Amino acid sequence: MPGRLAPSGCDARKGHSAVPFLRRAFVLIALLAMGLGTEAAWHIRERVGFSSWTGWTAFGRFEGPSHSFEETREVAAAPALEIDNRFGDVAVRGTDAAVIIVKLRKQVYAADPQEAAKAAAEVQLSSERSGDVLRLSALLAGESRRRIGVATHFTVEVPRATRVRVRNEHGTAEAITVEAADVETTHDDGRVEDVKGDVRLAVRHGDAVARRIGGALDLTCRFGNASVEDAGATRAEIEHGGLGVTRAAALDADVAQGDTSAERIAGALDVRARHGNVDAREVGGAAKIVVEIGSATVVGAASADARVTHGHVRLERVAGHAFASSTHDGVELLDVSGGAEAEVEHGGLRAIRVRGGLTARVSGDDVALEDIAGELNLESRRARVSVAPASPLSGILIQSEHGDVVLLLPPGTAAQLEAAASQGEVDVDLPDFTASERTRARVAGRVGAGGAAVRVTAGHGDVSVHLPPAPEAH
Repeated sequence: MPGRLAPSGCDARKGHSAVPFLRRAFVLIALLAMGLGTEAAWHIRERVGFSSWTGWTAFGRFEGPSHSFEETREVAAAPALEIDNRFGDVAVRGTDAAVIIVKLRKQVYAADPQEAAKAAAEVQLSSERSGDVLRLSALLAGESRRRIGVATHFTVEVPRATRVRVRNEHGTAEAITVEAADVETTHDDGRVEDVKGDVRLAVRHGDAVARRIGGALDLTCRFGNASVEDAGATRAEIEHGGLGVTRAAALDADVAQGDTSAERIAGALDVRARHGNVDAREVGGAAKIVVEIGSATVVGAASADARVTHGHVRLERVAGHAFASSTHDGVELLDVSGGAEAEVEHGGLRAIRVRGGLTARVSGDDVALEDIAGELNLESRRARVSVAPASPLSGILIQSEHGDVVLLLPPGTAAQLEAAASQGEVDVDLPDFTASERTRARVAGRVGAGGAAVRVTAGHGDVSVHLPPAPEAH
C-alpha cells in the first residue's frame, strides 16, 4: 500500500541519538538564560525602581523636572551627631561655631510647582537627642504620592570637636574637619577629610576619598576607586576598583579586582590582591604582597616578601631580607642588603647587587646574577645561567639541568673550584688557576691561593668559567 516511507535503520538510529543531545543542549541553554536573567535582574533592581519617597529612580537617581525648597534650623551643639538619609546628598563640616546649623534642601521631582510645594511641605526635618547624641533625619509626615520623588539634601555645620555618623543610601556623603567620622553611602561617592581621630568610610557604588586622617582608617569600597592621603594605620577592602594610598602609618589591604599603589608607608604594608598590579614604594616597615594575577613591585622597604601566581615580581632597595616567588613570569632583585630568596617557575631571575647571600630555584627562563655577595645557592632547570659574584667570594653552589652555565670570577679570586658537565663540556680559562683534574666533562683545582668552595654542575649543558670582560675604554 502506498504510504510514507519508513526511515532506514541507520537513519532511525541517528534520529534517536540526536534526541538526548538536543534535550541536553536545551537544558544547558535554559540554565544559562536563567543565570543571565538573575544577574540582569539584580543589576536592574540595584539601579531602577521606586524610592522610599515613592518616586521612580534610575541608576540610583531621580529623573525629570524638579523644584527646590529650603529650610534652616539652629540647634544646640552635641558631642556626637548622627544623620540618616535615603535620597540626597549629605555634607557635614566642622567650624568654629558653638552651635549646629542645619540646612535642609528638599528637591521635589514634579512638573507642577503647586504639587511640588505640597509634597515638600509633607517632608519635615526631625532632630532628636539621646544622651550626648543628636539625630537628624527627614520624615515624610503626610500622605505619599506615587511617581513624585523627593530628595533631601543636608548641609550641616558643627563644632570641630563633634563625632559624626552618616548613613546615606542614594547620594554623596562627606564629613570634613570633625573629631571622628563614620560614613556610609550606597549609590554615590563618599569623602572624609581633615579628621582628628578615627574614621570609617564605606561606599558601595561610588568612589571613596579619605585625606588627612589623624587616627586609624577603616575603608570599604565595593564598586569604585579608593584614594587615601595622609592617614594613620589604614585597613582597606576593595572589590571592584583601584586603591591608591599616599602617606599612611601602615597599610593592610584586600583588593579583588583593580590595581593598588602605595607610597610612603611609615610602617608595615600587607596587600593581598586577586586580579591587579601592586606597586609599593618607600615602605618604612616590612612589605608583604600576595597577588594571584598581576605584578608586584616594591621599591624601598625594610624587608620584602612578594608572592605572585601569574605575574612579575620586582624588589628594589630592600634594606633587610627579600623573598620573591612567581610561577608564570620573572623575578628581579635589585640592591638587596639583607640576603634574598627566589622561587621561579616558568620564568627567569635577574639579580644585581645583592648582599647577604642568595638562594634561588628557577625554571623556564634565563638567570642573570651580578655583584652577588655572600653565599650563593642556585638550582636551575631549562635555563641559561650567567653568574658574576662579588669579591671576596663566599661559598658558591650552582646546579643546572638542561642549560649552560657561565661563571665570571673577579680578578684576584681565591677559591677551590669544581666544575662538571653531564653530556656537555667544561671550559676553565683563568690566569691563576692550578688544575688538579682536567677532562672534557670535569675540571677541578685551585684558583689563586685557594679558599671558598665553588662548585658548578650542569646536566645537559656546558660550563664555562673565566674572567669578566674588560670594561670598554671611553
